[in-house]
Amino acid sequence: MEPRHFNALIPELSVVDLETSLAFYVQVLSFTVEYARPENRFAFLSLQGAQLMLEEDNGNWVTSPPEHPRGRGINFQIAVTDIRPLLERISAAGFPLFRDPAEHWYRAGDVEYGEREFLIQDPDGYLLRFSSGLGERPARAEAPFRPPFSSSPRCLLFLLLFLPFLLLLLPGLSSPASAAPLEKVALQLKWTHAFQFAGYYAALEQGFYREAGLDVEIREARPGTDPVAEVTAGRASFGVGASGILLARAAGRPVVALAAVFQHSPLVLVARKDAVVRGVTDLSGKRIMLEPQSEELLAFLRREGLPPDAVTLAEHSFDYRDLLEGRAEAISAYSTYEPYFLDREHVPFVLYTPLDAGIDFYGDVLFTSEAELAAHPDRVRAFREASLRGWRHAMADPEEAARLVSTRYTSPDMLEFHRFEWRQMVPLLRIDAVPPGEMTVARWQHIAEVYADLDMLPRSFSLEGFLYGPGVSASAP
Repeated sequence: MEPRHFNALIPELSVVDLETSLAFYVQVLSFTVEYARPENRFAFLSLQGAQLMLEEDNGNWVTSPPEHPRGRGINFQIAVTDIRPLLERISAAGFPLFRDPAEHWYRAGDVEYGEREFLIQDPDGYLLRFSSGLGERPARAEAPFRPPFSSSPRCLLFLLLFLPFLLLLLPGLSSPASAAPLEKVALQLKWTHAFQFAGYYAALEQGFYREAGLDVEIREARPGTDPVAEVTAGRASFGVGASGILLARAAGRPVVALAAVFQHSPLVLVARKDAVVRGVTDLSGKRIMLEPQSEELLAFLRREGLPPDAVTLAEHSFDYRDLLEGRAEAISAYSTYEPYFLDREHVPFVLYTPLDAGIDFYGDVLFTSEAELAAHPDRVRAFREASLRGWRHAMADPEEAARLVSTRYTSPDMLEFHRFEWRQMVPLLRIDAVPPGEMTVARWQHIAEVYADLDMLPRSFSLEGFLYGPGVSASAP
């Protein structure tokens, strides 16, 4: 079926092999083939309003001998609603990025337009720049330089004569140590920017980190990022991980849990309703996609009578459409994320939470390394306190926080999704019942026992050194 509308400008790319290019554009980047002329080795593609033509080399458009990479000096910007699903598919397919995701603001007159964008080369070397909008803001005009004093000879003479005496009277003015510089630290997130991390954004935007003497960089994750590796290697001072950081500790990676932001894990199992007519046991022999650190779901399935060998476990594609299109009967998901998009597809689904089987893990645990804690105990304390102050602020006014996330970190188009996130997060954070970030030894022992049941942790494993003292409460929430 031909497209109803042709854009005014449609690039046509000459490619070496049409099948190879179509596999990349359609299977990895999610383009749709609007129509094709196989006899001409030609295809017309589209993606969210962008249009592109591919044609296998035939000599018609050659102005010089084609060499790889093609399209030198050109990049094709393609606007999409959200770059995250694309990043997940690209990572799953094993394609490298030309440039990692980053936020940029571009000035156009009196307005700046924000973009989250990344770059990737196609099989022929053409450079593609995918972007999602962050909204707009007034352009930041640079104030003209105005000297603090007149440059007349009389004023210059005054400065030369009296400045030394002023410096003697006010020694702090001549000492760069009078104002202590902010300590630079980085927080490595476990996912791309979302309301899921609103407390950290609030701490940054409200100046809580700065008041604590910290200059904080918040780094979103891209597919394949391991927050534990980033922290233990010293590339980040702090990280956000799952309860699985306990397994990392057992494996000899010296991590320390500082605070549990989610009192109950948002990790769930989502199944198509027609695949579980009688219940979760209908998944026996079926294909289930599980993401890394989904051990609590394995424990849940086992308690429901489905050990790992009773189902077909597959690597997660991080594309919920695989569930809709039958490539999996169930997938791991976050109750704060995938259900929003599944509801919009009007596809009936069933959501299973390990909590229903008595498996109660923490979620989004703030952690650091033993080295960071030993070398900078005051900095660790300050960062933890400022972060939890940010979480109290964000959840006291989640509408304001959602607007902050959509304006500064994702896209204005995502505001309604971020509202969905915070509504789903309220019963998981339990800020009404326990202080933000609270952890208990009993809950971590419960998590350790679940891991031991899965033969992933010795039953005698000690929590000593794993839990940050000020973050641990004696009683369970």
